[in-house]
Amino acid sequence: MRLRKVHPIDLNSEYPCPCRRKGKLSNIVLTEAMGCQLCQNIFVLSDEGECI
Repeated sequence: MRLRKVHPIDLNSEYPCPCRRKGKLSNIVLTEAMGCQLCQNIFVLSDEGECI
């Protein structure tokens, strides 16, 4: 069994939306959440900052 390296999510980067891959997640100012530009969903980071 291979272990995957876990990289913390960088709030200053953009990521593909898990709902619609065409959308981009970006940081919501003054929060620890990210929002999609297309579907308007809000995603909250885990306590470790490794997943949404």
